[in-house]
Amino acid sequence: MNTIKKYFKKITNNLMLYYFILILIILVPSALVLPSLSFRSAIITAISLDAGDTEGQVEVSALTLSQIGQDTKENNKLFSAKANTFAGGIELIELRLGRKIKLGHMKFIVLSKDLAQNDVAPLLDTFIRTNKISNSVSLFISEDKAKDVLTAANELAQSSSYYLSEIISNNYDNAFTKETSLDYFYKGYYSQEGTSTLVYIGSSSSEDDGIPTGPTSQQDQSSGETEGQNTSGGSTGGQSQKNINFNRQNAILKNGKFLRVMDRKEMRGLDWVTTDSVTQYLTIENFTDEKNGLYDATITFEVDEKISRKKVMFIKNIPNIIYNIDISFDIAEIIEKHGNSTPNTKIHMTEKMNLAITEKIKQEVLFMLQKQRQYKTDAIGLYNFLESQDYNKFHKMLDSLQDK
Repeated sequence: MNTIKKYFKKITNNLMLYYFILILIILVPSALVLPSLSFRSAIITAISLDAGDTEGQVEVSALTLSQIGQDTKENNKLFSAKANTFAGGIELIELRLGRKIKLGHMKFIVLSKDLAQNDVAPLLDTFIRTNKISNSVSLFISEDKAKDVLTAANELAQSSSYYLSEIISNNYDNAFTKETSLDYFYKGYYSQEGTSTLVYIGSSSSEDDGIPTGPTSQQDQSSGETEGQNTSGGSTGGQSQKNINFNRQNAILKNGKFLRVMDRKEMRGLDWVTTDSVTQYLTIENFTDEKNGLYDATITFEVDEKISRKKVMFIKNIPNIIYNIDISFDIAEIIEKHGNSTPNTKIHMTEKMNLAITEKIKQEVLFMLQKQRQYKTDAIGLYNFLESQDYNKFHKMLDSLQDK
């Protein structure tokens, strides 16, 4: 009897421990047989939006992570669906996959230029409203089908471990393109001029230019959906092969609609007055400097560091914007008139060289501003800047203009 009491007392004193053991006995077996998250969810890394076959229809394509044993290969399955809304397209893809789509790992969104002939803001509304993705997700626009960009990005990742998002990020750092994200897009969209800039991804028929897009998928006309496929194959018979190239350009959208593509000269002018670019090259042609022994030479400078500042002075109610650009650079190459390359150790910065650099930068900035004025766009946010500096003087100036 005493033995039973002692045993019961021992159990009572360790009651929480036995409860814990009981819970483990119940839950652990079920957890062991529970399928992993990758079997219950589809992790999306990139999405493209194209115009559908009928008016108002959109083709949604998504790159998914594919689980093979214990290893994960990135971006090796492409699924598409056509619907009247983005949300409707995602729902169809979920039905085809048999899994719930997760957008938390998404890196970029690609829009086709054809789709952007109409205001794209309503299509992107879902991305802004959800808290499942970051507003810093990159936003691109493609010359041809946006779906082809996903195919090319996947081909690049599978064959060489280079990722499109990393290539574009490097372009930001090297002043080849202006950074564009959902957040940047909407800031421009709701600005006074309604101007947004997006990285522009072009196409080429040259075999040596860009990344092959691979075959296009066969569409199921009855369901309006596209079969999921492995995108690593080559082109199919009877189809013209096009390559995707990252041609260091930006597209301008006005009120959410595609307007035009900025050429490289305009982009260079934009690079000089923005604060987020780091390095770029500057070339001066037909330069003569007797002190350095240069005659009709072509000099290329590599910019190591650039700090751009601007201020405004209202003179007789007219805003005068002054840009101060501090530059640190090295001479990358010198080609003299006879075609020989001169080692940069022989060259010294002179007043004449400094004036030539200043004039070249000035010409590129003025060219960019003239283009912005011609198309009534504001890719550098001058309206908001002037308004923030002196609201009353700026609006007084605006009220005096016939053509605002």
